[in-house]
Amino acid sequence: MTHRKNTTLSFIAILTLAALFAGCATAKGGKDAPPAVSFKPAYGTYTSPQKVELLPADPAAKIYYTVDGSEPSAQEGTKSQTYMKPIPVSKSQTIRAIAVPASGKPSDIVSATYVVTGTVAAPGIEKSLDATPPAGTTMVKLSTATPEARIRYTLDGSEPTPVYGMEYAGIPVIVKKGMTIKVIAFRSGWKESSVSSKNFDDEAEVQASRNPASAAVPASPVPEVPVALPPSVPRFSPEPGTFQEAVTVSLAAASDVVGIRYTTDGSEPGPGTGTVYSAPFRIESTKTVKAVAVGADSRISSVAVGEFVITGTVASPLVSPAAGTYTPDRTVSMSCATPGAVIRYTMDGSLPSSSRGNLYSSPFQSKGSVTITAIAGKPGWKDSPATAVSYTFVDTPEMVLVQGGTFNMGSASGESDEKPVHPVTLLAFYIGRNEVTQAQYRSIMGSNPSFFKNGIEADSRPVEQVSWFNAVGYCNALSDLAGLPRVYSVSGTTVAADFSKPGYRLPTEAEWEFAARGGLIGTLPGSVVLKYSGSDDADAVSWNSRNSGGGTKPVGTRAANGLGLFDMTGNVWEWCHDWYGIYPALTGKPLVDPKGPASGTMRVKRGGGWNRLPDFARVPFRNYHNPLNNDRTIGFRVARSVLK
Repeated sequence: MTHRKNTTLSFIAILTLAALFAGCATAKGGKDAPPAVSFKPAYGTYTSPQKVELLPADPAAKIYYTVDGSEPSAQEGTKSQTYMKPIPVSKSQTIRAIAVPASGKPSDIVSATYVVTGTVAAPGIEKSLDATPPAGTTMVKLSTATPEARIRYTLDGSEPTPVYGMEYAGIPVIVKKGMTIKVIAFRSGWKESSVSSKNFDDEAEVQASRNPASAAVPASPVPEVPVALPPSVPRFSPEPGTFQEAVTVSLAAASDVVGIRYTTDGSEPGPGTGTVYSAPFRIESTKTVKAVAVGADSRISSVAVGEFVITGTVASPLVSPAAGTYTPDRTVSMSCATPGAVIRYTMDGSLPSSSRGNLYSSPFQSKGSVTITAIAGKPGWKDSPATAVSYTFVDTPEMVLVQGGTFNMGSASGESDEKPVHPVTLLAFYIGRNEVTQAQYRSIMGSNPSFFKNGIEADSRPVEQVSWFNAVGYCNALSDLAGLPRVYSVSGTTVAADFSKPGYRLPTEAEWEFAARGGLIGTLPGSVVLKYSGSDDADAVSWNSRNSGGGTKPVGTRAANGLGLFDMTGNVWEWCHDWYGIYPALTGKPLVDPKGPASGTMRVKRGGGWNRLPDFARVPFRNYHNPLNNDRTIGFRVARSVLK
């Protein structure tokens, strides 16, 4: 053994484990927030009132919701309502909801917007008295009470639709005696009106009687002049609308036409313009199709206009970073190449949908091992294929910021190598709140070399049986996972350290002693100088040979020092960065961020251990060990430089 000061004493026989202390084990992971409430039917535009059901993933969860745009809450005195039965939606509004399971942790807020449009008012048909129509005809005006609605009509007995029939332009329609005009009104996003119709068999006679010939000169019979009507407009199949993929369009017209011409570039078709329709054609992107029917005498119908909106499939979400193992401070972000798309995700293994899952709004952090599944959706589009990414967010040490300052290092009354007491000035640095645990070491290195690795408390005990080189390897691996430049460069047994790098490292011996004393608060002139880290009572702050029962204990189960650091006295010895050597002679000036001798054969270890009496754990007490060797009494904690 290479320990000094009676380090060859035999180990105390390991005693039977005592009963577990409540709350000793370090909590890992944590249950993700419950998945969002789903809506039935899903959000969208409807032409009639709806009754919306709210369905939580956990049947036992309670649902709270709002319909006024405010955020729902499970607290009394808010605008939230407890969901009991389907919510009637008779006008456009947004429902926002949360689910609260038995655990009491609310889910993310989810929302769904419903647009209720209604039905276009049936069109009115009335005679126009503004002008005298040709003999045997009536002039007709058409109207509807719904603003922005358009009107189409037919005169051949066929049923008009929003895309079939002649479009009314506000000019009175000439209707021959005996004809029936059929009229429909429509508006985008609304349900079209019912069809209104009227026969003008008698109206034409009445109109003619209003213009009698002179009584003195009997009128000669006026032959009925036939009114040449244009052909019926072509019909589209399928009817224009929004499609999630390319569509094949057919055109059809009445039998009294000789052909159909159409365009897809926005220009107007006519007897000699546009493409002659001969077979169905395919539309693969959003197009406006215009078509006319051409009669035998080159008369043409009104223009049929069809908007074919091809939305396609929303692009799959991109989830960053790529699948792998990371530290918990890495954030997960999502994006979608389809403009206006909304991303929803789950973390419980289920598949999200356009109305189920957490709504992504900004990058977030996760814990433990998790598979995140995401989809992107957009109204009128087909939901994207799902993207699934698996992560392991490893359990990493919690770091404490230690403000820099000047203190007197060493002890005038202690061992010879604790002298001389000398001033040291340190810059700010981070140090681990606890010794590195077995779970933390295994999550990074993939193995656990510890002797005390059995039992349900093992994961929260400090890792031991690690050499100084093992500790350096852990620091480098942790830096890699955190995306930080390494401090240590290792070549065989040669190690170079660059403290200007922000990665993880071992604390210097001076940093360790300053932190153990409680930083500036514990080292200011006039402050109480404590024998151990945080107390003069060793048993209050440490596991030592008098109370450990012959082995390590879970970290953080004794009192902390003034910086909130645990186990800097006892439990396991802790590797420091420095080679072991005597302190330098006094120069009258403080040493600034000393890092020990340039070379040596032993590395410093500090803090005492579970197998030692408290006297070996005094704050200034120094010890050393061969960096190539390990021991069941030696572990470590990590540090990081604070860089500007």
